[in-house]
Amino acid sequence: MARNRQIEEILEAWWELDHCAHAHKAEAKGNLFKLLEASIGDRPLTPEQLLEYLWPRYSEFRAAKRKAERLRIAQSALRK
Repeated sequence: MARNRQIEEILEAWWELDHCAHAHKAEAKGNLFKLLEASIGDRPLTPEQLLEYLWPRYSEFRAAKRKAERLRIAQSALRK
């Protein structure tokens, strides 16, 4: 699924927040919200509303990431 660059950056930042070490959560959340606020601009929308709107895309993004990771692991196991 083709995505626009800003959405892709938000999804990557969201993934990072979900998967980073606890010590890096605050920094990752700051990065995500900075991207959200830049995307919102002067629209009457909150970062939380934008996250809610993007949730279906993020769900697809997560599934694709997990599938790619499983494929990478399987290919690695076959090489051994």
